[in-house]
Amino acid sequence: MKIVLMLLTAVFSVGSERLVGGFTEISVDDAGALKALDIAVQEHNERSNNMYISGVREVRKVEVQVVEGILYKIHVIMGNTPCRKTSALKQCTVHGDSELTRPYECTFRVWQRPWLGETQVWEKCP
Repeated sequence: MKIVLMLLTAVFSVGSERLVGGFTEISVDDAGALKALDIAVQEHNERSNNMYISGVREVRKVEVQVVEGILYKIHVIMGNTPCRKTSALKQCTVHGDSELTRPYECTFRVWQRPWLGETQVWEKCP
């Protein structure tokens, strides 16, 4: 009986589109993902040595994984805004002109464990 159950589990696992415990694609408008993206962009700007604030030009793909919390993987196109980091302005939009924007791709991973008050951010940008 145990062997039959193991075989059925293997057959159904192979046939399913989603890997249990793996990443699942979600809407780029998901509220939790947008909050995670805000945190990631803020940290990105704090870490970068660019004199201008960078902003999100386009969200390409958002994935989520439940693993001792919620892990978001967010693929974006970033670009420069006209605001310098020393500026008091908080809301800066990305330039419309690609030459001024200098677009670049980033993948942010934001791991949130709210019950611990913990958020960690990793980024992969050129």
